[in-house]
Parts: sequence; C-alpha cells; structure tokens
Amino acid sequence: SGKGGNVPRYVCGRSKMLYGSERVCQSVGGRKLENRVLEEVFAVLEPASLQATARALSEADENHRQRLAVFELAVERARFQAERARRQFDAVEPENRLVARTLERSLEVALETQRQAEQDLAAQRARRPTRLSVSEVAWLERAGADVRAIFNASSTTWRQRKQLLRAVVAEVVVFVRTADRQAVECPV
Repeated sequence: SGKGGNVPRYVCGRSKMLYGSERVCQSVGGRKLENRVLEEVFAVLEPASLQATARALSEADENHRQRLAVFELAVERARFQAERARRQFDAVEPENRLVARTLERSLEVALETQRQAEQDLAAQRARRPTRLSVSEVAWLERAGADVRAIFNASSTTWRQRKQLLRAVVAEVVVFVRTADRQAVECPV
C-alpha cells in the first residue's frame, strides 16, 4: 500500500479464505508494526539479555544437579530396603510358610519400589538442561551485539531478515481497541 506501493500492510484474510467474502476481517499498516516487533526482538537479543539467559541456563544446571542428588538418595534408600527385605526372606525357615509368604510380599514391594526409584532417576537424568560452553556464551554475547547491524546491513536480503525473525518470533498478536479501531499495546 502507500503512494508508491512500497509500504507493507498485514491483512487478516480469514473471512475471504473461509467464507469466500471479498472483504477482509481487518488490516494493519506494516511499518509501525514491524518497527515495534523489531524493537522487541533487538531487546531480547541484547548482550545483557543473552548474558542473563546464559546465567539462567547455568542456574538450571545447578538446580538439576540438586534434584538429581535427591533421586540418587531415593535409589540408594530403595536398594537398602530391598537388600534388607531379601536378607529377612532368606533367613526365614522353610517350615514357617506364613512368615515366608509375608516376607516374600515385602520383598516384592521393596523390589518394585527400587525399580520405580531407578526409573525416576533415569528420567531425571534425561531431563538435563542444555549447558552452554564458554565459547558458546562468548559467541552469544558477540552475536547479540551484531544482530542489529547484521539485520540493517545493505548486504542482508529481505528473505534473510525474515528467516532471522522467524527464528526468534513464533507469533505476533495485535490488540485492537474496537471503539476507534486502533491497534494498541498489549493490555495488562
């Protein structure tokens, strides 16, 4: 749209697509919307934000280690209880069948508890958060500083800009104040 046809416009074509209508649901001028989205993207990709993300990932790794220690203790406790139940079962005289059956049930419960604790530990180990190396953190800091320059470089094509944005942004939601049909900041 615009005088020279070089101003982007975003259109909701849902009524046209679903109902075959010639009218569109709504449309939004693209320049302000794109500038606002870019502000948010660059704010997220600033070096300070990336450093905070790297710190959060390292804290998540430390929290994971602490949770893992709890699961390892549970496995150790379950193994001890299972071994104790096995010793009790092995120590009973065969002629004490009633006692042997009771101890056998206790042993089976202890072994099942041990298996469950080991499965829980394995599942917790599989949930290890991503850990960044020192070189990856350094690269993130450099990349964050360069994103705006790369995005605005004359050598960067519109296709590459779209790919960069799609890598960071999954969805853009526009809130409309219906009284005057104006796009507004997100109501909180």
